[in-house]
Amino acid sequence: MNKNSRQLQKDQTRISLLATSKKLFLEHGYEGTTTRMIAESAGVSIGSVFVHFPDKRQLLREILLDDITNILHTTSISMPERAGVVAALLHYAEAMYAYYGNQRSLSMELLKDTMFDNPAFFRPLQQAFIGELAGRTEYDNMKLNEEESAVMAQCLFSLYLVTLIEGLSSLDTGPGDWLSTLKRRCQIMMSTQFN
Repeated sequence: MNKNSRQLQKDQTRISLLATSKKLFLEHGYEGTTTRMIAESAGVSIGSVFVHFPDKRQLLREILLDDITNILHTTSISMPERAGVVAALLHYAEAMYAYYGNQRSLSMELLKDTMFDNPAFFRPLQQAFIGELAGRTEYDNMKLNEEESAVMAQCLFSLYLVTLIEGLSSLDTGPGDWLSTLKRRCQIMMSTQFN
C-alpha cells in the first residue's frame, strides 16, 4: 500500500469514526457510549480509535465543531446583507437553537466541556462570531467606536448563551421559546444600554 492509499484509508477511518460516534452518542447518550461500542460499530480496533482521537471527549468536540461550523456557514449565506447586529444574532440563534434543541444531551455535554473543561477549543469560533456581530453595528446606524461595538457584541453573545443554557435546562421549553426570550432580552438591552 503506497503513502497516498494509507492516507486515504486513515481519512476514511476518521470519517467513519466520527459518523459512528455521532450516531451512537445520539442513540445512547455521551455517557452511555463506550469507546468499545464505537470501535465495534465502525469495524475497527479500539487502538484505531485512539490513533485518531485521544479520547471520547475529543470525538464529541470534533463532531459538534463540524456541525456548528456547517450551520454557521449555511446561516451566513442566508443572512440579509445589511442585517443589523440584533437581526444577525437572531438569525444565527434560530438555526443554532434548533440544532441544540434537537440534541439536548449532547449540547449540554458540549457546553460543560467548552465552558469548564476545555474553553480554548471553541474560542476561535466564538471570537469570530462576536467579531461578526461587532461589525454589524454600522448597519444599525450606531455611533459606536471599535471597543464599544466589541463590548455590545460580547453582551449580545452573553444573552444568547444564557438563554441557551436556561433553555437546555428546562425540558418544558423548546427552541422557539428560547428564540422569543432572546429577542425580548435583546430589545430590552438595546433600548436601555446603547441608545
